[in-house]
Amino acid sequence: METLVQLVVLVSLPIYLGVRHYSEYESFDNTLWGLSEKFATGLFLAYVCFFLVVGKDYLYSLQQFGADYRKFSTFFVYPSFSFAIAMFPRIAAEYCDNYFDLAAAGMCRVVSIFGWLFLVFLLIIVVV
Repeated sequence: METLVQLVVLVSLPIYLGVRHYSEYESFDNTLWGLSEKFATGLFLAYVCFFLVVGKDYLYSLQQFGADYRKFSTFFVYPSFSFAIAMFPRIAAEYCDNYFDLAAAGMCRVVSIFGWLFLVFLLIIVVV
């Protein structure tokens, strides 16, 4: 049951933004969904498969954070946010205070930089 809750938390935000992306743009073509978004989706699917294969005990053994809620947020909540932002930056930009300025300048994809930076930051935390 705990693994199911962790999996739901991990995939909920990317699925939500993916549904919003599809309802807004009605496709995942190359002009709206570039190489970085496809790469982020591949990494996300690899992360979900890795979690399903090795389980939470192996993930938690990668780094000793102390409390279980820190482990849960590091391996499931934060990656959910960062993968969602990296995969669907245009939709994630709608939740930004400067959305109208970004949309007017055509720079909504710049938001994906924050998702990628957060993914790199999480990787450094786990590895180091």
